[in-house]
Amino acid sequence: MIPRILILTSSTGSGHDLRSYAVRDWIEKLYGNSVEVRVDHVLERSGIIGSFGVWLYNTIQRTLPWLHNIYWFVVEMIFRGASKKVPFGRKYFQQLITEYRPHLLLSMHDSLNCGYFEDARLWLSPGRVACVTYCGEWSGGFGFSRNWVNPTADHFYARTELARARAIECGLPPERSSVFRKLLPPKDFEDNLQPHEFQAFKSRELQLDPQLFTVLLATGLHGSNHHIQFLRSLLPLSHKVQAIVVCGRNHQAFESVQAWTAKHPQLRVHVEGYCKRMQRFMQVSDAVITRPGSNTSAEALHFKCPIIYNTLGGIMPQEQLTLRFFADCGAAPVIAKAGQLTTLLQSWYDRGENYQINRNKLLALRIEETPEQFIEELVARARHTAQHSQEV
Repeated sequence: MIPRILILTSSTGSGHDLRSYAVRDWIEKLYGNSVEVRVDHVLERSGIIGSFGVWLYNTIQRTLPWLHNIYWFVVEMIFRGASKKVPFGRKYFQQLITEYRPHLLLSMHDSLNCGYFEDARLWLSPGRVACVTYCGEWSGGFGFSRNWVNPTADHFYARTELARARAIECGLPPERSSVFRKLLPPKDFEDNLQPHEFQAFKSRELQLDPQLFTVLLATGLHGSNHHIQFLRSLLPLSHKVQAIVVCGRNHQAFESVQAWTAKHPQLRVHVEGYCKRMQRFMQVSDAVITRPGSNTSAEALHFKCPIIYNTLGGIMPQEQLTLRFFADCGAAPVIAKAGQLTTLLQSWYDRGENYQINRNKLLALRIEETPEQFIEELVARARHTAQHSQEV
């Protein structure tokens, strides 16, 4: 029997999806057709309540991030109050489970653990489905949702030991937990430029100066951005600094940046909308300015690209978990006003001592690992369940 793996995710932000597709891509790369894997956006597809909640989440994230400090508590109460069964969209989830009949249910989202595992076992019977959670948070404390923790889970993977410790505080049995950090897609391990290729990529493909200090202005798929404000801050440094600007699927932001750069040709800028070259941009950039997103931070750490956190407009509780991990140990400076970027880069653009100190603190957080062992553990668990289902 071919083992079937069902990955539960939602497009609240972009990190949950990126990690979900990374798991899918690794399984397909390593096992081909010998393992069946499916990714499902359960919250959005379960009905109007779920789809509205996801829309509201992303709208707040894009426009008023500080408001998530209220929204976060509301969601906590909704899902925690219905921890023994799926709170809404139960009919859709039942149809999904009974038709696909997964041997492994992998939750990649904090709102898709409590109740979902119980109902899946109810409809398939115990022993016929293994239930596993992967938590992509960087630390514990405020912002770490208790909904990540379903004490009945067969296993819980945390990104860091700090997140694992918090999950145990929330009731997770320690013996059913472990840590795996580098859940990045295969392309992040394959599409690596050699140092001698950096200059050619900058000059030929991006039309940038190979020698200038390069700042990457990043944004999540649904996240807010302050690109124009930061570009204005870079103007006084245009003789030493240039920028790569990524706007995601925000077409209005893309057009605004293009119009601004046309009026300020003295600052070298390469601008793109939604792109699939972020891993290359990270490699050729001297720093990335980003919201404290979990996956962007993971990629920056992987590619050894120093991080500057943008907290303009406030930050969400979930972002505080990432900020706490990187900023508290001095590995990522934080700017709350666009003008602070000018001051910071004045001590960085020569790539001298101040820059190297910060970069070294970031590199001290790196670990060398690849997802193969993590994926092998998931597939082995799915295969064991599939074999048990045949024997019963």
